[in-house]
Amino acid sequence: MPLLKVLALSKYDRQGASSRHRILNYIPYLQQRGVAVTSLPLLSDAYVQRRLRGGRTDLFDIAGSFARRLVALCRSRRFDLLWIEGELFPRLPATAERLLSLGGLPYVVDLDDAIFHTYDQHPRFLVRYLLGRKVDVVLRRAALVIAGNSYLADRARSAGAAHVVVIPTRVDERAYPLVDRDATQPLTFGWIGSTATSRYLATITAELEELCRTLPAQLRLIGLDQPPFNLSNVVTRPWSEATEAQELAYCDIGLAPLFDGPWERGKCGLKAIQYMAAGMPVVAANVGELSNIVSHGETGFLYRDATEFLTFARRLATDSDLRKRFSAAGRQRAAEHFSIHRAIEPLHKLLLQAAAK
Repeated sequence: MPLLKVLALSKYDRQGASSRHRILNYIPYLQQRGVAVTSLPLLSDAYVQRRLRGGRTDLFDIAGSFARRLVALCRSRRFDLLWIEGELFPRLPATAERLLSLGGLPYVVDLDDAIFHTYDQHPRFLVRYLLGRKVDVVLRRAALVIAGNSYLADRARSAGAAHVVVIPTRVDERAYPLVDRDATQPLTFGWIGSTATSRYLATITAELEELCRTLPAQLRLIGLDQPPFNLSNVVTRPWSEATEAQELAYCDIGLAPLFDGPWERGKCGLKAIQYMAAGMPVVAANVGELSNIVSHGETGFLYRDATEFLTFARRLATDSDLRKRFSAAGRQRAAEHFSIHRAIEPLHKLLLQAAAK
């Protein structure tokens, strides 16, 4: 018999980076420790792919997803614990979470985005009025809140959450191959993301154009079908879980641009972590969690504006010894601070404690 039966209610299946790295990747390791985890994502991979291609939201698909989750909740008494990514039903009140709490079934909330700003900073007054404190209710009633960074943890504590723990987003650094780059190939700036996050590239577009024009360099965009701007020397590559590590191996310098806003301060810096795991020096915006992930002058550079970005990116591009030093330090930092293998046992204990409540 398993020591613990957990129902994992992620927002997405494996196509969703947040769901994959915050919940789904842990499941095999937890099962080895006697935790029986049943995974029931809210939205399918087909839905994610359709949205990434710019397709319209299918309301019937959404309704079906919500209905399946509701049925799962009605049968959830056979589990010891629910493991929820953010919220059970986006855009709806916290009724389900209230009922779970009243019924005595403990749940854990994994928070890796500032989803509370989806409501409390919504442009429509009615949404702010009806749902502005929804996520606070969800967090306050949780047996445990696992936050991806201190910004999210502070919000959970201010909401009244009784037990809040910060666990940064983790990767399996062993899955990222270290390869010797062909010196005859142009230096490659790499970026990984999606159409939704490509808007952050707009903050450094002119600087990237200058770098590609004045250096033997190119830009590799992983996760896009076409670049969001007209630049020379740009390569776009489709994303897949099976090939993302190999795609990053083609890159020399990782880029992590970001706006400085409330939503961005809640982001957990997965790109930078992946770059370091892949042995790439990072040039990242000095915003939110990125300033904690990247060690300035050791594993990469943190820039405050586009001018600093250009200076740091050019410095790395023209100094191969500096890239090698940052590469080794970043790989080590990823293994010591952002490895999934170092978080499995603490997470296991936290889930056992939450179920006991």
